[in-house]
Amino acid sequence: MNHIVKPGETLSAIALDYRRPLQSLIAANPLINPNMLIPGQVIFIPGLPDPKSIPYTVHVYVNELASILPNGTAVYIRPSRAYPSP
Repeated sequence: MNHIVKPGETLSAIALDYRRPLQSLIAANPLINPNMLIPGQVIFIPGLPDPKSIPYTVHVYVNELASILPNGTAVYIRPSRAYPSP
C-alpha cells in the first residue's frame, strides 16, 4: 500500500498511523530521507493488504461517518446536532 505524504507529516507519525514499526518503513523505502519528507512524496507501507482486496470502505467526513458494506450498502453515522444549553 502507498501513502502520499501530507504537509507536516513525519515518517514516525505515518508509522504510528499504519501501526507499523518505523524501521520497517525505512527498510521498505531505502531511497527516502526519513528526516526530510516532501509533501506529495509516495511512501510504501509494507505488510498491508492490497486495498482492492478489502471488502469495505470507510469514509470519514467532518459531519458524518459513512461505511460501505460488502453488499454495497452505505451506512451513515451523523453526530447529534443537539447541544446542551450553557
